[in-house]
Amino acid sequence: MITRAKDNIYKPKVFHSSVTNETFEPSTYKQAMAHPHWLHVMQVEYDALMHNNTWTFTSQPSGANSVRCKWVFKRKYKPEGLLQRYKAQLVAKGFH
Repeated sequence: MITRAKDNIYKPKVFHSSVTNETFEPSTYKQAMAHPHWLHVMQVEYDALMHNNTWTFTSQPSGANSVRCKWVFKRKYKPEGLLQRYKAQLVAKGFH
């Protein structure tokens, strides 16, 4: 059996380059608070969650464990390697 690797057929590696000088993706909420574009996308994400009735605020029953959440930040690029948008997601840490 001849595979692509044995036949020296390789997919070219694509390296993304960004026009902006900023290469910062925050890993914590506190780091994101220092940058206005991350604050804006966090507010948009929160508004979308509230508009879609993703959750409701209730009091926690005694003895129950709560599921914590975390903000995840990513920068999305166009195929040409240019920065397209900033993305923030509030995700549940269901493994706890």
